Amino acid sequence: MGEIDGFAIPADRNPKGLPADLVFPWEQAAFVVNRSPYYKVENMDAVMRNIVLSLGDPNAVTAVMNGWNSAVSSLAKAVDGSGGQIGLETANERLAARWVGAAADSATAYVGRLVTATRTEKAAILKMHGKINELGAIVTSGYITNIAHVHNYAARLKDAEGVEYDIRVQSLRPDWSSTSMFALGKKLLGEFIDITEEVKEGIRSKLNDMEGQVNLIAGEIAAVEIPGGIDDTTVKDVESWQPRNPTGPPWGTPS
Repeated sequence: MGEIDGFAIPADRNPKGLPADLVFPWEQAAFVVNRSPYYKVENMDAVMRNIVLSLGDPNAVTAVMNGWNSAVSSLAKAVDGSGGQIGLETANERLAARWVGAAADSATAYVGRLVTATRTEKAAILKMHGKINELGAIVTSGYITNIAHVHNYAARLKDAEGVEYDIRVQSLRPDWSSTSMFALGKKLLGEFIDITEEVKEGIRSKLNDMEGQVNLIAGEIAAVEIPGGIDDTTVKDVESWQPRNPTGPPWGTPS
């Protein structure tokens, strides 16, 4: 039969510090890959590699989510002062409470438009955040499903052969000449490839649908109109800033 190239197992099987359910079952995968040529099943190495690469780095999903979380938090702080900050709404209320006149009216109207635009953008970003969360769940679920299939079919093949997992090239083999064992092993490995393909197609279909939804939300974000600047002439006109008695926290007495 000759030797079979082994399925490489990383020295550190979890270099990215993934949760246990996302750690790829390297030894079981090697067992299936190394057995497949005896059953005349081709491309099993490529199938396994595709599973390994199907998610890439799951930590990247978390990193993207954290980025959108930060955007939502920053917008919330800007508008309503979340986290103990003074937001645009409070600042605008204080401005209106202390000043009247054309310049004050122009400033408060401008800040009001900023608040409205920021709230609209925040709502759209929250929707995008939700879709990215769904996206990560779809891909991660498919990856976990494939990992379970690797475990399952490695165990079934082991039981069929009556041997323990053995990923060594020069290991003891069962009676490969047995017609019934050959047929069963080939059937099991064929099922594994088929079910892996089904999972991949299911993920692809969901991702295509998700892409359309994400594009719509991206359009909403891009369509948010950012107010133009305040009329410098009006704002710089000292005469049009007229103080009135403050109704907010004390800050001094207008003269």
